[in-house]
Amino acid sequence: MTKCDKAGEEPQEKDLAARPPEVRRLLSETETSLYLGIPAGTLRRWRSVGMEIPYIKLGTGRNSTVRYDLRDIDRYIECDGKFSETSRKGGDLRMGGIT
Repeated sequence: MTKCDKAGEEPQEKDLAARPPEVRRLLSETETSLYLGIPAGTLRRWRSVGMEIPYIKLGTGRNSTVRYDLRDIDRYIECDGKFSETSRKGGDLRMGGIT
């Protein structure tokens, strides 16, 4: 398995006890758009079809907000803008019960 096979893979439980918790840097849609140099509309389109960079949705309905984990964004860049099909299924990550 390569780093391009699975976006957002969580560490094993035994690994968590051996090191301090990592601080996750979450970027807004605007920050992600600027970081990648692509329109925010492209990110919205990708989310609507469940492809590319996994995201975290905070809240529900019209009051929800979307965030992108910087590690996933960097992994996307390292993989030449492509994740495998299995990683694209991570497009519906939700905080507080990540699925």
